[in-house]
Amino acid sequence: MFELIIAVLVVAAAVLFYKLYKSGSKELQPHLSYRERAVLEQGVGGETIEEETEEEEQPKKTAELHVKNSPPQRDPKLEIMRFKTYFDIENDRLTKTVRNGIDKCNHSDFKGAIGEFSNAIELKALDPIGHYCRALTKLRLRNYDSSIPDFTEAIRLQMKEANTLYYRGVARYNTKDYNGAEMDLRSYLKSEPNFAEGYYMLGLISKDNHNLEVAIENFSVAISKNPRHEAAYFERALAKEKNGDKDGCCSDLKAAYELGHLEAYHYIKEMCEN
Repeated sequence: MFELIIAVLVVAAAVLFYKLYKSGSKELQPHLSYRERAVLEQGVGGETIEEETEEEEQPKKTAELHVKNSPPQRDPKLEIMRFKTYFDIENDRLTKTVRNGIDKCNHSDFKGAIGEFSNAIELKALDPIGHYCRALTKLRLRNYDSSIPDFTEAIRLQMKEANTLYYRGVARYNTKDYNGAEMDLRSYLKSEPNFAEGYYMLGLISKDNHNLEVAIENFSVAISKNPRHEAAYFERALAKEKNGDKDGCCSDLKAAYELGHLEAYHYIKEMCEN
């Protein structure tokens, strides 16, 4: 009789243990490391993980970006957000620091973001992601001169992003380094020849250099790539006006206004209705 009672208790305990295991009890679930959870995020698109666990022995691998190719955005903040799932399988601290910087940038705490990206560079100076994200943040703040060395360092460290050249070209344009800007933009357009904004920027460079024919040509290419590029119509209109083509100027101003370029309205009133 005693043996029967013991057997029943053993069976009951086994059944209870099995039910707890199947129910997903927190006590029985294995804890994933920060690194393992980061890997899982790539498959399920999870959010940034805040906590940090102890580092474990891992095979030596490079940092993983896992970002889709995307053309540059007018707002550098959107480019930074492409890297929100960045992780370095060797360095949990670096992963968390980069992600914290991206999160701060997303909440418009740009000063805090620069601090986090600077910390990321200190943690792993040979990883280009810290330099690139810090450069983009500075570009967002219009600190053009300060952003250029970071873009250059990211390129030197073989940042596998053609967008780096485009953004450095934008920064150089805003510091009036027109030769450097044109070189970067043309290098970018070799890999992305259908990007309208690149030709628009080349048009601005030519216009500022008083090379009106080339400016008009570049704005025209931008419009052919993106027929709804209202700024390209507007800038081409001004270039045509300086080049003595009033009819072409007014036609482009009207097209720009119809596409939503409100500033064109005042130019139409002043230049085309007299």
